[in-house]
Amino acid sequence: MLTLWTCLYAGCNAPRSALHQLEKEKYEAASKKWRKVLAKDSAQVAGLYVASRYFVEADTTANPFDSAYHYITAAQRVYALAPDEGAKQLKKLKLDSTALDRQKIKVDSLAFAYARSVHTVPAYQAFLDRYASAPQRPAATATRDSLAFEAAKAEGTYQAYQRFLKQYPDARQAREANEIYELLLYENQTASGTLEAYENFVRRYPHNAYLTEAQRHIYALRTAPHTPEAYALFYADYPHAHVAPHALEWLFLFHREEGTLEQFANQYSLPSADSMLIRLTTATTQLLPMPANARWGFIDEAGQWRIPARYDAPTDEYRCAEVDAPYFVLHQNARAGLVDRAGKPLTAFRYDRLEALRPGIYRAERGDSVGLVTGADGETIPLQFEDISLVGGFLVRAETGGQVRLLTLQGHNVLKGTFEDISMEDDQLLVRQNGRYAVLRWTQLLNDLQQNRAPRPQFQFHEVVPQPQESFLVRVGDRWGVVNARLKPIVPVTADAVEYTPGGWLVQKDQQYFLMNRDGQPLHPQGFERVIFNTQFYGVKVAGRWGVLNQAGAFYKEPAYDSVQFLAENILLLSLNDNLFAAFGQDKMVNFNRYQKVEVLTNKFTLGANETPVYLLLATDAAGRQSLFNSQGEQIMASRYDRIALLGNQLLMAERNRKTGIYDLQGNTIVPARYDGAGFFNGRVMLLQRGKFGMFDPTLQHLIPPQYEATLRPLAESTNAYIALKKGSYGLIDSQNHPLIPFTMDEIRHWTEGISLVRQNGRWVFWEWGKNEAASEPMDAIRFLRETPEESVLRVERGLRYGVLSSVYGEVLPVRYEEVIDLGQDRPLYFAALQAEEGQYHVDYVNAEGVPFHQVVVDEETYDTLICE
Repeated sequence: MLTLWTCLYAGCNAPRSALHQLEKEKYEAASKKWRKVLAKDSAQVAGLYVASRYFVEADTTANPFDSAYHYITAAQRVYALAPDEGAKQLKKLKLDSTALDRQKIKVDSLAFAYARSVHTVPAYQAFLDRYASAPQRPAATATRDSLAFEAAKAEGTYQAYQRFLKQYPDARQAREANEIYELLLYENQTASGTLEAYENFVRRYPHNAYLTEAQRHIYALRTAPHTPEAYALFYADYPHAHVAPHALEWLFLFHREEGTLEQFANQYSLPSADSMLIRLTTATTQLLPMPANARWGFIDEAGQWRIPARYDAPTDEYRCAEVDAPYFVLHQNARAGLVDRAGKPLTAFRYDRLEALRPGIYRAERGDSVGLVTGADGETIPLQFEDISLVGGFLVRAETGGQVRLLTLQGHNVLKGTFEDISMEDDQLLVRQNGRYAVLRWTQLLNDLQQNRAPRPQFQFHEVVPQPQESFLVRVGDRWGVVNARLKPIVPVTADAVEYTPGGWLVQKDQQYFLMNRDGQPLHPQGFERVIFNTQFYGVKVAGRWGVLNQAGAFYKEPAYDSVQFLAENILLLSLNDNLFAAFGQDKMVNFNRYQKVEVLTNKFTLGANETPVYLLLATDAAGRQSLFNSQGEQIMASRYDRIALLGNQLLMAERNRKTGIYDLQGNTIVPARYDGAGFFNGRVMLLQRGKFGMFDPTLQHLIPPQYEATLRPLAESTNAYIALKKGSYGLIDSQNHPLIPFTMDEIRHWTEGISLVRQNGRWVFWEWGKNEAASEPMDAIRFLRETPEESVLRVERGLRYGVLSSVYGEVLPVRYEEVIDLGQDRPLYFAALQAEEGQYHVDYVNAEGVPFHQVVVDEETYDTLICE
């Protein structure tokens, strides 16, 4: 029962009267009475109750419910504190707790109805702020959240969703709002598409759902040059990015190609289960195709399955030999896919063909469509082009309908739009459109790509010819000029013709020739009628006379000669009237009037890259006698020879009165002129005298007098033993003509130091020099499977059965097999087969040391596949 504590002190007549006036709709009188009651005592429950009813029933303002709520909740609080002593007095008002509760429920309901009529976020928020215990709060909250979410969607900015999430973190729409917020934030922060924008995003928002997408763009832009340095820098900066393994895969491939996998292993740590670690430990191991259960896979040299047998029969590329490829193009149900050496599939098996363009990069075909697949990144360019090729080894030329696009390996457009053709020379791209060319520097294009700037090719040339030192010969109409890599003019495009010279440019204009240096500045102020040049000099014709300029453009020989001829880099032949002079540099001139022919002998074409060539001047007089001058103009061989020629790189051969001698490059006699002929073979001089052959070894200074019936042949590069023919049989001698094997053999082959293979009476045996006797049982036939400085491998035959001998490991396979093949690449690996029964073959796979590591029994069809028949 309701009790009103206050009535005990202030009486209950005034509130009862106010309530009576209210029920009669005498609102003004009721207002005065309850206000008077509460003015005396603001904790008067009856007055508070009447006041609440007044605001509900009498107040005509739009929202009187806040006041009604204020008074009824105040009444409930005071009532909760009223003592039992006052309950009897308050009963006269016919009020109890249920009346207060009914009034509270009514006020809550009316206030919520008002919020619904306004139907705005502020209205619902105001309701929630003020009506703390209203049963309509869940509905108000849900409606508020829904309206706020719709407002955020209408604004469509990441800031709007950010505000929504901050204000309403528990909203039902919070998850969806967060997804949209993260997307809009990503799009806003990376809208410029620049490398800097993506990197800033990754740094500022490491937990954003689009972090991996941003990292993917960073990876594509940072590694566009496709260099080990680019991938290494990306991996160093983003070791935990989802694409970091892709960069590591490329680094693995680069190191594998360079043979530096040990350096790779020391630099990068890999999880123990990582397929790359497995491939790293087996990087130099060859893999062999192997059948199992009607499918095919690959085993290593230990007989372990590296690629499970779940694929179609291998293509010719992988048959009949070991395979050391980093990736394998295999087939499932006639569809191609890519698999790494650890057996991990890298792509789906959905292609008709995968063609390697370079290590790790594949042209992918399906039907008439072509795309790009890489071992590190999978399919990077969708199958939507007619053809794809590489430009510069790291950019992709993608063609459709006769139009060409330029893409990175990740599929990003390097140039906007399509063109007639694109090619690359060094660091420069040549782009053709409408029959004209633009020249673009890759370094600038990369910068544009990373800054998301659209390059603007200037198609200003009809022809572009790359020249040394990052310059280009260009044509506009019928005029020629030269531009540098930045397209700055070196030679204005006004010339009839331009030619590159070692010192600059030869420019033809108006029937005159002008010499310019590398920067396009004149080497000499005047023009010439004709110009010839080599690396040291320019021969120039002025007013019908020839002179010579040095590379600085100064006259070395004034224009006073009838002709100029370049015999060598620093040897000139000049004629004046009936006089012939040879100029050897530093103003040294030698009169060559007595000679009818002058030519150069040089070894420059047979030397290694770092060896200095020798130039000698060979002069022939009217009697046909030859003499020789060195490059300083000094005569080193007088005019008494019928013929002088180079013998190898470091010797001369001179013939006089039909006798030949050997001389060094300074003209000094090494072997006197007493022989009928001489030749040069494998660093030795072969000599002929009265139909017999001998030899001179210039390194050891050993002479073997001519006494044999055929040219002496070195047994092997590593020995100083020679195969010689005497009385129709072969024997072996050393460099001092001492016999090693008697002259009773039909054929001699090298095996090891001190032991040779000899054929005698149609059969082969090993012959030991020191004992001068056979050191093995006879063999019907032999065939060398490999001959290297490290090892010789011999297939031997006895009675239609085969075995293998090694110069290092001895007997590797006993003579018992019907077929023996060396499948190895860098080192031997043997396929040895026996027919087990009709249509069945037993195959042993044996390593270089002779240890079997795998056996298999196969049918005839599979056997033919294994041996490529």
